[in-house]
Amino acid sequence: MEAQQEQLLLQFLTQEMDIPCQSLERVVRQCDAAAGSLPIILWQYGFINIHQLQQVFDWLDTSYLAG
Repeated sequence: MEAQQEQLLLQFLTQEMDIPCQSLERVVRQCDAAAGSLPIILWQYGFINIHQLQQVFDWLDTSYLAG
């Protein structure tokens, strides 16, 4: 994921999904260490539910098409 795209995703997660910045920072570090997908790790750690996971994937699809 490009740096700009990741920043937009993080903004979406904090503003639309109400995930605290500190939680996201921790998950991003874990994601970098595990070479995993940020949305999946958020779901695995319980920061988002399965419905919200789908919302994140929908947002990613839309933002990639727009970008």
